[in-house]
Amino acid sequence: MQTIAARETVTVGNASLVRISHNRQNVVTLSQIDHVHNRKPGNARRNFYTNKRHFTSEKDFFLVPGKQAIEYGYHAPRGLMLLTESGYLMIAKSFNDDLSWQVQRQLVDTYFHAKASTTPVPKNPTPLDYLNAVHAVLHDHNESLRDHSEKIAELQDTRRLEHWQALKIQDAVHAKVREISLAHDAEDLRPIYLRVWRNLKHEFRVPRYNEIPSVKFDEALKHVQTMNIKTLAGI
Repeated sequence: MQTIAARETVTVGNASLVRISHNRQNVVTLSQIDHVHNRKPGNARRNFYTNKRHFTSEKDFFLVPGKQAIEYGYHAPRGLMLLTESGYLMIAKSFNDDLSWQVQRQLVDTYFHAKASTTPVPKNPTPLDYLNAVHAVLHDHNESLRDHSEKIAELQDTRRLEHWQALKIQDAVHAKVREISLAHDAEDLRPIYLRVWRNLKHEFRVPRYNEIPSVKFDEALKHVQTMNIKTLAGI
């Protein structure tokens, strides 16, 4: 039976979390995600079950029996859902506010990546043994940071436009359509709108403009602003 080695408390943002370890890795509950992201109770649970088909059991989450949940300090007769780092990042993917970006990085750095060193120290260690042990710990930590950076980069590449970014794109499209219609004395704006939106979605290979990655917002805005009748020809 899995047990908690210690009731360690970790501070993330303005929230305190009791670290939970399961199957030799740090995990979080759905209620902890709501707490640390300052979301209404049940928000993370709803997101999880809405997209559960995309989560893989024992990779992204664990469902532990109710009796075992008591060991983690939870009363969950139907079982306790525990999210791994990958599962947490999948849920956090839908959070776009500034607090969530800050919390996400802190939670991964100080919670998920806090691992005990597996390098043993000899019975009668020499200064060199201590240096080797410290070197091993630093190496493991650097590897974890590298993995984390790669996951953050991947997450940023797939995060869609934020609401304010989508509004900016809409404003730019309206301005471009007016500009083109005035320059060419066009009374019917619908064909121009159609071509502008089609060109934008084609350029970024998305079915809907709001699915453009958030990190490409500046590029998308500039693309709309530099459109002209020639670039729209044939679209």
